Amino acid sequence: LDCVQKGVTHNFEYALMHAKGHTIILCDQDDVWLPGRLEAAHLALRHHDLSIVGLQYVDELLVALVKSPIIRSPKVSLLSTIIFNGYTGCCMAFRRELLEFILPFPKLVPMHDWWIALVALGISADISISDQQLILYRRHGSNISSTGASSGFNLAKKLSMRIFITLNLAVRLLRLGCFLNIFSKSRGIRFKIRDRDLLNILVNKNERRPRFVVCLAAYNGMAYVAEQIESILLQKNVDLQIFVSVDHSNDGTEYFLAEWALSEPRLTLLPFNQRFGGAGPNFYRLLRDVDLSGFDYLSFADQDDSWHTEKLWRAHCLMIKQGALGYSSNVTAFWPSGKTQLVRKSQPQRSYDFMFEAAGPGCTYVLQISLALSLQKMVRAAHENLLRIDYHDWLIYAFARTNNYAWIIDEWSSMQYRQHANNQIGVNSGWHSYWLRVRKMLSGHGVEQSLLIADLVHAFSTPVVQKGLLNGRLGYLWLALRANQCRRKPLDQLWFFILCILFIVVKPTGRSKV
Repeated sequence: LDCVQKGVTHNFEYALMHAKGHTIILCDQDDVWLPGRLEAAHLALRHHDLSIVGLQYVDELLVALVKSPIIRSPKVSLLSTIIFNGYTGCCMAFRRELLEFILPFPKLVPMHDWWIALVALGISADISISDQQLILYRRHGSNISSTGASSGFNLAKKLSMRIFITLNLAVRLLRLGCFLNIFSKSRGIRFKIRDRDLLNILVNKNERRPRFVVCLAAYNGMAYVAEQIESILLQKNVDLQIFVSVDHSNDGTEYFLAEWALSEPRLTLLPFNQRFGGAGPNFYRLLRDVDLSGFDYLSFADQDDSWHTEKLWRAHCLMIKQGALGYSSNVTAFWPSGKTQLVRKSQPQRSYDFMFEAAGPGCTYVLQISLALSLQKMVRAAHENLLRIDYHDWLIYAFARTNNYAWIIDEWSSMQYRQHANNQIGVNSGWHSYWLRVRKMLSGHGVEQSLLIADLVHAFSTPVVQKGLLNGRLGYLWLALRANQCRRKPLDQLWFFILCILFIVVKPTGRSKV
C-alpha cells in the first residue's frame, strides 16, 4: 500500500483500513518474531477478542540487552491504561470485528496501540495477556517509540495527551452506544465468543447444511458485482443458490453474469432486458419469480457490498437459538477513501417502529422459509401500489412484524457496506445527508410510504394507523407523544417528535390517498 507522509500512527490506521483477514496481527518493521507467534495469536483469539504476548528487548544485532528498560505490564483496567499505557502495538493481535470500533482513529491520537487498547477496554472486550516472550523487540537510535524509557514529554504534554485521548474515547463509546460497558462486568465485543462457540457446536451437530436462496438485484454493476458474488460463494457451512435480476444496464452486467452462470452452477441469471426503474421493483421481481421450494432461508444481496464469510451461518444459528423467523444486522460502511463507519441498526425494537423504518439494510435480511413463502404470496397478490413503495426492506420488516413473525437485529456487523456516488440508498453520514432525508420526510413522503405499506400488509386496524396516521392533527399529536415507540434510535425519535409537531401545524404536502 502506498501511504504518503501519514506518520506511524496513521500509517497503521491506513493499513488496518485495507486489512482483509479475520485475524489482525500488528508488526513493526525492525523486530523479529520467535517461533509460535502466529500459533499463540490463533489460540488466544479462539476465546478472546484481543491478544497480547510478551517481548524481549534486544539491541541492533539481536543481542539481549543486559539492562533492559522497565517493561510496564498491560492492565485490564481502563483508568490504569489511561494513566500508564502498558500496551505495545507489536505485541497485539485481535479479531477483525474490533476494527469496527477502533476505526477511524482520532486525527491527533498520540499512539495507535494506546487507542486500540482503550477502545477494547471501553467496549468490554475479552483481552488475553501472556508473559510468553515471542518477539525480539529491537532498540536502536531510530526507534520511534520510547517503550520502557522516558518519553521526553513534559508534564503538561503528558496531561494534555491523556485529556485528549479520554475525551475522544468518551465520544467514540457514546457514538457506539457502548459507554455503559465501562461499568459492566460482562466481557466480550459485539461478536461474542459464546456465539462463536454456538456456531462451532452447531457445525458438529447439524447433519444437513442449511440451504439458502440469495436474491441479488443488479444494475450497471460491473465495477463491483464480481466481488459481491465471490463473497457470497465463500459463505461457510451452508449450501446456497444465487438468483440475479438485472435491471436493463448499459455496462454489460447481464452478459458478464450470463457467461459466469455457465460455469458456476450456484449462480442463476433470470431473463433480462427488462426495465424496473429502481432497486425496489427489481427485488419485487425476484420475490415474485424465484422458486423458493427446497430452501430453508431466503436472503437478499445488493450488487456492490462484501459479505463476511460467516454471515449466513451466523444468521441461521442465532435464528435457531432465539426462535426468530426474520434476521437483520448492523453493517460497516466504507468509502473509496478508506474511511469506515459502523452503522448501528440494532437498537431495541419498538412497538411501532416497523411502520416507520426498516430493520436495517435489506442486504442483511435473512428470512426463514415459512416467512419467505408468506411474503412471496403477498407480493404475487399485490396490486399496483406495490411499485409505489420505494423501500422493499421496510415493507418486508413491516410484513413480518404485522403478522407476528419474530425478528432479531444482530449487533454484529455482517458485511462491508460500500458507499459511492451511485448508491440508491446509502448511509446517513454527516448532517448534510441527514438533513436531506429530513427534508424528504417534511414533504410527506414518509407518511405516504407508511400508509402504502400499512395497506399492503393489512395493518390499517392497528392503533398506530387508526389513532395516528389516519387521525389528522390529533393523530400527529398521538404519534408525537409516542415517538419513543415509533423509532429505535434516540436521535431519530427526537426528529420524529419534531416532525409530528410540525405536521400538527402544517399538513404534509406529499400525502396521498391509498
